[in-house]
Amino acid sequence: IPRWVADYVGIPYRMLGRDRDGADCWGVVRLVYADRLGVDLPAYDGRGFSGRASVPDVANLVADARGAWREVPEVEAEPLDLVLLRVHGQPVHVGVLVAPGIMLHSLAGHDSAVERLDSLAWARRVIGYGRWTP
Repeated sequence: IPRWVADYVGIPYRMLGRDRDGADCWGVVRLVYADRLGVDLPAYDGRGFSGRASVPDVANLVADARGAWREVPEVEAEPLDLVLLRVHGQPVHVGVLVAPGIMLHSLAGHDSAVERLDSLAWARRVIGYGRWTP
């Protein structure tokens, strides 16, 4: 796991949070993309993006960001690619791939953390991967 990831571990979960004082899953993605790639992703804070079932379809929200997300096969996924996941059967959670099979994310009730995608908690929830193309 790259050292820079430690800068994002332990950010408190806050629904619609978009900074280091508190962030939901999209907030963590925005922080990483801004800091590591210089990409200012939309906040979605006025559209109810909370990283939980209140979002009808994360994939559609992410797709209309300023730029484009290109779906990439798992075997081609690289660090800093977006990981789209199901929670309660719905595509409502995102994380950032930080190393092969390892993501950084934030989930309600937990501080941001690094987790393995092949863990019991996530192995059957991965929907796909996306790469930002400005």
